[in-house]
Amino acid sequence: VLGCILLVLPITALISASITNPLAELVKRLEQGTKGDLSVRLQRHSDDEVGRLAWYFNSFMERLEDYSRNLEAEVKERKEAEIALRYSENRYRSVIEAMPDAMVVYDMQGRVTYLNPAFTDVFGWTADECLDKKLDHFVPSENWEETRKGLRTITSGKPLSSVETRRLTKDGQILDVSTRGAVYRDPDGRQVGSVIIHRD
Repeated sequence: VLGCILLVLPITALISASITNPLAELVKRLEQGTKGDLSVRLQRHSDDEVGRLAWYFNSFMERLEDYSRNLEAEVKERKEAEIALRYSENRYRSVIEAMPDAMVVYDMQGRVTYLNPAFTDVFGWTADECLDKKLDHFVPSENWEETRKGLRTITSGKPLSSVETRRLTKDGQILDVSTRGAVYRDPDGRQVGSVIIHRD
């Protein structure tokens, strides 16, 4: 029995050194990885199953680290693009809101999606009264034929050069205006609306 015990002890120590200790080290490295440290690696001391396990772990962590690095770069790039886009939108909105000519933006169904302050100053209707609505009452009945002709020009993709016409104000006055317009498109090139400018 004593001989068996003396024989088992070194075998147990050998197994512990070759299997148990590397597995414990692997668990420790995995815990570090789950806490965000993707640079952790295992040292390979052999080419056996434990050594191959260490190789697979290192390969996985390298790919995970590369993926995390690329994702961080992509997120940073997207944030920078969003900041630039917001800056560009704010700049153009400031220009549009400061322009003296009345401007209306319509969707493809003819509903108002935006109008600038000059439109309210000239014609009296506010954005709250017009958004998501059509402005059919804005066109005098005798000017509908030329208005339809201009809309056909715009929806065909051609810009509408200055056209002399008339429009109604909120209080019923008729104003002589010069009207211009063009479509605007989404990133895929599809028409999504039109921009119309009226000069009193």
